Amino acid sequence: MATALSKIDDYFRLQLTDDERRARTEVYTYALRDVPDEVAMPALMRALTVCRYPSQLLVDWCAEIKTASAQTLPSESDLWQQAQKAARQIEQESYWAATGGMVTGSGKLTPTYLREHVWQVFKSLPQAVQDWAGSPSELVAQMSRPLAEVTQFVRPSFAKAVKAAQPQALALQPEVPRLEPPRVDRPQPSGNDFLADAVERPRRHKRKET
Repeated sequence: MATALSKIDDYFRLQLTDDERRARTEVYTYALRDVPDEVAMPALMRALTVCRYPSQLLVDWCAEIKTASAQTLPSESDLWQQAQKAARQIEQESYWAATGGMVTGSGKLTPTYLREHVWQVFKSLPQAVQDWAGSPSELVAQMSRPLAEVTQFVRPSFAKAVKAAQPQALALQPEVPRLEPPRVDRPQPSGNDFLADAVERPRRHKRKET
């Protein structure tokens, strides 16, 4: 922020009092508190090329940030497809958890593990989608409604929530871990274990040959 404000002062040749500079810093810092540096600085340079008055700069700067963010964010259609895919996975894993788990070639997926994984799938959705759905079970319930209701009510509600969300709430989250049995690490036997085993193991006497 210090670098940005210095560029603004140089560009407009501003001579501000300490109070004016302090107030501007507080307002700018608050308005841009969630914007990464790699997004904010290029947006500032673009804003300076179109802004005519210093008092209008923050508005133009925020507009450039919003434009840049929109170009890198997933579309509403992409988010809808992602939400549908997550709902199908959550529904399947919830069913397995409710029926005692599932045995695979790599081991057993326990109900506890499956329930935890369900939440991981839900948390892999952008924050705006999580807020719209509320919970994994509610996401499944919304996506499982009759097609006519999904088309008439669910999808428009989803689109409205996505449109109203802040750009950072639409960013993709880390990918969900693969569904696989939890690894159980078994301690490796030590030399003392072998010694103890040899002491405790009863000795067998050889039969004398007659």
